[in-house]
Amino acid sequence: MKVLFVGDGKHDVGLPDGPHRGDPWPARGVVPALARQVVPMIADDSLALAWKDLHRWRPTPGSGRPRGYAAKIKLAALLARRKLGCEAVIAVADRDGEPTRPDELAAAADEPHPVPTVCGVAIESIEAWTLGATTALAERLGLPLGNIKKKLPKPVETLYQSSGKREHRPKDLIAAIAELAHQRDSLELREAVAEQTDLQELERTCPEGFGRFAADLRRRFPTPD
Repeated sequence: MKVLFVGDGKHDVGLPDGPHRGDPWPARGVVPALARQVVPMIADDSLALAWKDLHRWRPTPGSGRPRGYAAKIKLAALLARRKLGCEAVIAVADRDGEPTRPDELAAAADEPHPVPTVCGVAIESIEAWTLGATTALAERLGLPLGNIKKKLPKPVETLYQSSGKREHRPKDLIAAIAELAHQRDSLELREAVAEQTDLQELERTCPEGFGRFAADLRRRFPTPD
């Protein structure tokens, strides 16, 4: 099943290899890696677009940017079916302090679309889905699990990059944990952690974000017996 992934940035869905002019690129990053764990039939040649690039594909010239997530999801589903040869859309956004965003995206996904569509929200950001996979992160970095847990001051879905405390900022935390193993935070590191993630662990540590997303994926794309 070839999927069009939509996300906020390079750690979510990757980046294009060549000059970026709003064209879709081979999907990479945390979201496709985790989605393939939940739904193994997702194809390796799936594509990705950034939320901000969807306006470039507006079907009527001069009609402006698609407004709101409902409009963007509708446009993504149309592109998937009519132009990109994709059979589904999987989109993820950060909640980023917006309490109504999960329900807004869920409602957008439930609208009639030409292809099956699932929308997820990372609480508060996609970094939670790396920090919440504590076992995989420890294994990938070659660190004792306890060393990583000591770096996490509170539940990962409460971490927020605009926090006044550096130890509560998820991007800073990933960088600090990687430094313990003399590595740097990178797309490759986060992607590798996602590929090794224990899904049950991540659903426990990120119930509002990843737990809800994984449940929606399983409901929309049930695995054949």
